[in-house]
Formats: sequence, structure tokens, C-alpha cells
Amino acid sequence: MADIRNSNFKVGTFHGSLNPVKGSKEASLRNALYLIGMIKLPYSSVDILKIRLFAYEVPIGIRGKRIDLLGYDENKNPWIIELKAHDSGEHISKIVDQINNYEKQLRDLLPHIELEFEERFLLPIEFSKVIKKMILAPREFYLKEDKTKYPKKKDILLCSIAKLKEVYNKDNRMVLDEKFSVLDQITVKIENRDR
Repeated sequence: MADIRNSNFKVGTFHGSLNPVKGSKEASLRNALYLIGMIKLPYSSVDILKIRLFAYEVPIGIRGKRIDLLGYDENKNPWIIELKAHDSGEHISKIVDQINNYEKQLRDLLPHIELEFEERFLLPIEFSKVIKKMILAPREFYLKEDKTKYPKKKDILLCSIAKLKEVYNKDNRMVLDEKFSVLDQITVKIENRDR
């Protein structure tokens, strides 16, 4: 891989504006989730996985490609989380290709990210080689898609934000950012549960 990075993955930092004036809905969602810092992923009522978010807008090459959110679970599996706003025009198949490409690049970068993680948090970590993937979007994003074309759950989880009445209000303004100071985690729902 000719354009591999070996530093400056923005681990454990907040860079940019909390509420980007010219930013997208996706950027506002990303910032709010990152500041909350934890995603609660219930596979069932007893099997609940928590994903700690430790970096966002992670550059994975020289050419401007970035992972929206990067986290890890209790088994030290790294999680690539690709965010989409409710009104995104992208189709799931295109996003699946994008996230699979990120996975290939991340494999070579993990040792470098581990070093930056240790420098930032003063805590050594060795991520597992099992990279998990999630597309996270408001429920409305999935309503326009054909469920028969969803990827299998074991390949990529399609998730929506659960337990909140709305992520965006009637004026298309995100309301999640008003809640991040009182929330310590965001619960998500698996949309491709049957696949």
C-alpha cells in the first residue's frame, strides 16, 4: 500500500467545530455521538455489547478518505462506523462497498493506531484482527431501502438510533446534540436483524 499513514489518526481528540455552521447533518451527528462516547448495541435482551468511541474522521490514507467513527468493544474488536443522515441519497450497496474498502485499509493501519492510542491515553492496547463494521443512520434512512438487499448481519450491521423519539426535528435540525451532556451512551437498534 503506497499511501499508508503511520501517524496523526486524531485518536482521542476533538477537532473542528461542535456545531459546524456549514457542516452537514452527518457531521453534527458524528460530533454528538463522539462526545457521548459510547454505543450500546443490544443483540438481544441479555446479549449487550458496548462500543467505546475513541476517534472520529480518522484519516486512512493520503487521499482524504476518512472513517466517520472508530471504536472498540470489550473483546478489543475495532469497529468502523459509517454514519448517514436520514435524507442521504446514497444506497446501502454503495456504502457497503465503501466500508469494506475502509476495512482493508484499516488492517494495515492498526499497529500505528495502537501506538497513537497508547501515547494519547497512556494505555497499551492490542486490537483483535476481527474488524467489525456498522452503518449507523436514523431509522428514516432505512425506510427507503429494499430490505431484501440488506447485507448479512454478520458482515455489516445496519443500525438506527433507538430510544429517542427523533434525531432530527420538524425543521430538519438535529436534536441529539442537545442531549449529549446528559447521556453517557446511545442505544442503537439492528435493522438487518433477520439477515
